[in-house]
Amino acid sequence: MYVEVMKDVCKRNQKDKKKSAESILREINETDKSLISLEDKWTKGGVGDDTFDRINKRYNEKLRELRYELAETESRKESLAPYIGGAINVVENIKKMFVQGDYEMKQSILSSIFPEKLILSKDECRTTKLNSVVELLTRFNKACEKLGNKKADISVGLSTLAPPQGLEPWTL
Repeated sequence: MYVEVMKDVCKRNQKDKKKSAESILREINETDKSLISLEDKWTKGGVGDDTFDRINKRYNEKLRELRYELAETESRKESLAPYIGGAINVVENIKKMFVQGDYEMKQSILSSIFPEKLILSKDECRTTKLNSVVELLTRFNKACEKLGNKKADISVGLSTLAPPQGLEPWTL
């Protein structure tokens, strides 16, 4: 399920990037049209030299920024989907990798789980902070463990009988 969610997030991210690139292209075209219109007005004498220079500089600056932004957006179009399988494989086999890994591998795994200093002593291991993703995942797993198929117990005071059907709930 996690893999499918990640793939869906990647697809949405790709769509957002495509929309962003299309929006930037539209803005580039509009700025180009405005620049052409300005040049036409200047050649017909409708705009003075100082005004033309100031507005022309502003439009060219805007075009340069938009083209840079478009290049940035285009360079980020690479999908993360191919990397999801590898990442899931690492997570599924992290225990095996830790046990069989060399010192650098173990250090890398521990530093990805514990972002701050890990304090080891003779009988205990502690850290000041846990990675937020790991914390959320363990919190979710602990919450799921507490849930389960429990039956209502009469001694708790909860009714095991459902109220009869009707327009208004009956009082018991």
